[in-house]
Amino acid sequence: MVSRLPDLTLERGGTWEQAYFTVPIDVPDERVQILGDKYQLRFGKVLEEDGFDVLWMSEPIPDRSNRPVDEDRRAYQVKAWVKRRPVETHYDIPDNAVGDMIELGLKLQE
Repeated sequence: MVSRLPDLTLERGGTWEQAYFTVPIDVPDERVQILGDKYQLRFGKVLEEDGFDVLWMSEPIPDRSNRPVDEDRRAYQVKAWVKRRPVETHYDIPDNAVGDMIELGLKLQE
């Protein structure tokens, strides 16, 4: 599961994203860390498909939130510091709205 926070990339230079996964309770923490690359790769792929560049990603850490988890499983989370890739969007602006659009910071092209 991936949780989405408000996108504050432009204000802060990046934003935190988190993913959660569970493992059976009998899997030792050392094994989770060894397999952590698999979860990091999956999470990174999801983020990149959503238009983010991953700047940093944590190792899996035990999830300390109050998130409900089955009794026979343990929850872990992976955090990533990401930056949204710029997206260029084109709009047809009526001539009488051009002044307002320039004030909002849009770059107008002919």
